[in-house]
Amino acid sequence: MADAASVFAGAIVIGLIHGAEPGHGWPIAAAYALDKSHRWLAGTVAGLLIGIGHLISSIAVVGVFLLFASGFDAGNLGWLRYVAGGLLILLGIRELGHGHGHGGDHGTITTTITVTTLT
Repeated sequence: MADAASVFAGAIVIGLIHGAEPGHGWPIAAAYALDKSHRWLAGTVAGLLIGIGHLISSIAVVGVFLLFASGFDAGNLGWLRYVAGGLLILLGIRELGHGHGHGGDHGTITTTITVTTLT
């Protein structure tokens, strides 16, 4: 029982750290809210939209994984971790080579949020 509780607590901590990373949209929600007259309301709404969207996409990815995994013997996919690792290394090399130089103006904040629905 203690092992399950520690795994659960670890998952929560990792999830909190994961969600605090800037790639998850909270900087966009903050920038959007700073440009509005009701900052707290705009930030809350934007944050909820981004958070719910992230939750739905995460559930969809897990669902696709479970469907994929149910059709294959996981023991036969041991090579996949090497492919994934190699791709991550290549991505890191690419990012290292390109750096941050995008030539943008950091003096102003311009935000566009597009919300679409899938039917």
